[in-house]
Amino acid sequence: DILDKGSNGFIEHFKKNMVDGKLWDGGTYADVPGKNTFSYVEYNVVRDLVSSYPALEDAGEITHENELAYLRLSRLFYPECKSRKDSGYCGIGLGFRDSVRKSLRPIMDDIYGSGTPDGLMVNTGNTWTKASIMDHARNFLSGKKKIKLQYDIKIWVAKFLHKISLDMDLSDRELEDFIGMQTKAVVIVGAPEKTISRVFLRKTLRQKSQWLRKYERAIREKMDYGRFNKEDNEEVMKLSWFLLDAHLFAGGLSVPSIVHSVAASYYTQLKNDASFDITKKSDISSLVMECTRLYPPVTGFPSVDKSNHRTIASLVMAGLDSNAFGQNTTSLNINRMSIGEFHEKSVFWADTALPLQKKPWTARLCPAKSLSFNMISAFIEVMDLTTWKENKRKPVKEGPGTVFWSTFELRRKKRQFKL
Repeated sequence: DILDKGSNGFIEHFKKNMVDGKLWDGGTYADVPGKNTFSYVEYNVVRDLVSSYPALEDAGEITHENELAYLRLSRLFYPECKSRKDSGYCGIGLGFRDSVRKSLRPIMDDIYGSGTPDGLMVNTGNTWTKASIMDHARNFLSGKKKIKLQYDIKIWVAKFLHKISLDMDLSDRELEDFIGMQTKAVVIVGAPEKTISRVFLRKTLRQKSQWLRKYERAIREKMDYGRFNKEDNEEVMKLSWFLLDAHLFAGGLSVPSIVHSVAASYYTQLKNDASFDITKKSDISSLVMECTRLYPPVTGFPSVDKSNHRTIASLVMAGLDSNAFGQNTTSLNINRMSIGEFHEKSVFWADTALPLQKKPWTARLCPAKSLSFNMISAFIEVMDLTTWKENKRKPVKEGPGTVFWSTFELRRKKRQFKL
């Protein structure tokens, strides 16, 4: 029954049958979704499992494949894999092998800032600061009278990430093309291969090739890292793939997803409590973390062992464990805990997958945790949700399962002048 309903039905089943962080029968895992797969749901088990990944992967006990959360991704978006199956970087970035990550992870840390568990650090690569993010968001929002979520947020995120990572100033036309490719790519990697039109696929792959070439040119012309050989075509290709993955799937989807959930939660909460207020900066940070707990963009972290047994650390279910997050975990509560406690308990960026000693590339903690947290917080702060209202024709609605929220539109409130 769960498999017939797909991953959304799987999540809904877990939500209904969780008691104190365990399934109704007392188990900490379920033998779903798919054959030979265990999904662990209890917070402490998930936290420990994620923290074990770097050592297990370094020892060759597990790998991370072309998978994300509960989906085994289609290879259609990665036709190069046929000739690059031993390259170590074929498919989604999460599946890149340590042999590739050894050279790329330090560059990611230079660009995005080495993700730290507290999420509040200042980027050591100096490609961004909280102030620079706010300035960028302010320029983007200036003059806008309406915003469509998530579409407009994806535009802003793509524009900002390309600027700080590749010093690319994308035109409106390029942004539209990139988001169009992103939308199609999400469909291709997640849908059964037989359902994808050949024409649709060819057009999307042509766009991908064009963007990879743009990235290669930008890397050679603008990036300057002593440890990186820009004359090495293979190294340039690896970095291009990694950055495209980050912009398409990782930050490119996750940041808009949380901004979407924060805005949706705010206006939904206002309907239930007119006094609900997030005017303090600390309240904004707490709302961001509470929405990350309730609506994580990445719902699970999979691994595969030598016997081809699949293990999934269910991040979405760990966030509902009352032993870790208190009572009423399916409800929004920005006063659930301090912002420091939120970050300390977070598993939603694979926070506990820290690097092995003297092997920084083994980290599985999101390299852009601090950047993404600051991007979300800064955008919400600059936007000031109190100055916007729902478009009644396209209001906020809850979505099914892990879709979380519908597409909706906000309109800027007219200023009230006092005599």
